[in-house]
Amino acid sequence: MQGADFINPLFKKTGVQSLLGVPLVVADTLIGVLHIGTLGQRHFAPPDIQFLQLVADRVAVAIDHARLFEAARTARADTEVAERMLQAQSE
Repeated sequence: MQGADFINPLFKKTGVQSLLGVPLVVADTLIGVLHIGTLGQRHFAPPDIQFLQLVADRVAVAIDHARLFEAARTARADTEVAERMLQAQSE
């Protein structure tokens, strides 16, 4: 990984020699980066990049769905608390 502007210390510690990263994007918003690394020198070819991007696209959708599910669960719990409070006030 010579010439890299930014190297995570974990990559150096584990001996990663080649690194490929692709963006995790949801609705035109970057939510992270998916990396793969190898312990030996490797040139990542376009099919490698395309495949990792395909995986990243699916991971980004899964992350988004998990966030939406959690937001819905929280909203439902908040609604239940509010309903109980209203019921208690009307008694």
